[in-house]
Parts: sequence; structure tokens; C-alpha cells
Amino acid sequence: MAKGQLLAIISKGIEGARINFPDYPLGSGAPWGPVYVEAREARLFAHAALEAIDRAGFAIIPKELLPTAPAS
Repeated sequence: MAKGQLLAIISKGIEGARINFPDYPLGSGAPWGPVYVEAREARLFAHAALEAIDRAGFAIIPKELLPTAPAS
């Protein structure tokens, strides 16, 4: 999968994170405010996450390329 595709997918997830996961622990016990993360900011966070994954020596691959477990 191309880095641009991953960046777009992750950015969209970040944009709606506060809406889609309002009960995710904030640390203070208060819920997240129901607002979207600005698209430019979400793209920055997505880029930073992908770079961190790459620097740590990991790769993101499509599920269909993962080996399947043998049938028991």
C-alpha cells in the first residue's frame, strides 16, 4: 500500500477520533469534546505516526498479505 494511501486513511481516522471514541480515556476522567480534529493537523499526526513506525523498523501491510494460520 502506498504511503499516500496510508496517510489519507490514518488522517481520516484521526479527524473523527473525538467523535467516534468520546469515552477513550483522557486522563482526567472527563470525556473528549465532540469536535473534529482539523484535517491539516490530523495529516501531521498521521505523518508523524507513519514516520515513527518506519523508524522503529515496522511496516504496515494489507491484511490479505498476512500468512494464514493452518487449519486445526
